[in-house]
Amino acid sequence: MDVLLSLPIVSYLLGPGAATSWSTSINVLFFYLTWTTLVLSYAPLHIELVGVLSIRVLLWLIPSLAFLAFDTSLPSLAANVKIGGAASLPPRGDAHRSLLARLVLLGVFNVAVEVLLQAGLQLALLPALSGVWALLTTGVAATYRLVHRLLVPKPKASFFSSSLSSLSSLSSLSSSYFPAFSRTTRAAPALPPLFNAASKLPLPWQILKQTVVLFLLREALVYAAHRFLLSRPDARWALVRRLSRWHLGSYAHTRRQAPFSLLVFADHPASVLLLRWTPLYGAALLVRPHLLVFLVFVGLVTLEETLGMSGYRVVPGLLLRGIARRTAIHYTTAPAEGGHQGNKGKGKKKTDHPEGVNFGAWGLLDWAQGTSWPRSGSLVADAQAGAVVVPGLGAVQDAAATVSQVVAGEKRKALAVADVVRPHDDDDDNGDDDDYDEEEEEQVEAPVAAKKRNGHGRRSRKRV
Repeated sequence: MDVLLSLPIVSYLLGPGAATSWSTSINVLFFYLTWTTLVLSYAPLHIELVGVLSIRVLLWLIPSLAFLAFDTSLPSLAANVKIGGAASLPPRGDAHRSLLARLVLLGVFNVAVEVLLQAGLQLALLPALSGVWALLTTGVAATYRLVHRLLVPKPKASFFSSSLSSLSSLSSLSSSYFPAFSRTTRAAPALPPLFNAASKLPLPWQILKQTVVLFLLREALVYAAHRFLLSRPDARWALVRRLSRWHLGSYAHTRRQAPFSLLVFADHPASVLLLRWTPLYGAALLVRPHLLVFLVFVGLVTLEETLGMSGYRVVPGLLLRGIARRTAIHYTTAPAEGGHQGNKGKGKKKTDHPEGVNFGAWGLLDWAQGTSWPRSGSLVADAQAGAVVVPGLGAVQDAAATVSQVVAGEKRKALAVADVVRPHDDDDDNGDDDDYDEEEEEQVEAPVAAKKRNGHGRRSRKRV
């Protein structure tokens, strides 16, 4: 019973607020049972790879094909919701069917390369690192025991016996990593797994904290790779120049228009690895989250990239709408192959030319580094213009608009009530008052007009 109550899901079901949300509790219970069955039935690497591949197919490939079918079958309707109008539509017609088919195959190929590289990293690199880690830890422990026995000998023990004990420790160490010298082998200590695939789910606060840290690290890695590796065609290093030519001279950047969702992965493989896979997986390597948190993070990033690269003005949510606008501005103003980056140059002042801007997804680093566009110097103004994506700003703006509408409505009601309650004078009185007001205005305006004429005359005489 103690073991059963120690489970977080059972304590949640028996909590004080569980009676009001039994349907949610039952859904969480079924999800917990499904996750436990999945973890106990398959290897963590198998769950990771199949999960990432399924997320890419469900949240990128299928929506991208649906958006492509909409843009090509109903171009007049799609042009109304595109950021650049009809010029931002993907190529269509019989002459471009082969091009679209090649783009689809290229995107699928890049996703497959991404998954295979992720599998190879965990199957080859991590075991090698685990072996090195095990060798280092065991060697340090054996050295410590050897030094301890040599420097602190036991009472009534000769040097010969201590040397034999040290040799026995070395032989046990060698037999651990060289099974040919010993009949028995011993498992070497290994590094902890990359993702925690335990059946115990993390708490909601831990999920939120790890997700926020993952997004911040990914934003920094995306900005660094996009600006300093993929947008420097005149860099000093030959490798950076080659990567920039690959990125700027093919696919999405050659259109000079807002992109479409298929171009998220239908790009040069080097660009996909540096811009899509490395920030995603690099942030996960630094945080080492729970496997479920990593899959949720991959799903959110894939959805953000798909909708951000769609080129639509009508995107659900202010957050994704700002990302879509920033992405469209980046692809329409990016430096051409062999050109310059725009806001760069040693000893030169940053210019306002919108060339080579909006490198990050959220725009915070762009705003801090002066590469956001449009920019006004204020974070709030840039966020309202869509240059910086600030979570929660849409809710605040909607609340402020609602309050202003309510206040304006109350003012109109008060004025209407005042017009009804205020007594009306007779027509003769109104006419007299109007005549009196007109005469008074003429008396006030006459001296002012005379002064203006006199001043103008004096100025004209001075000129003569």
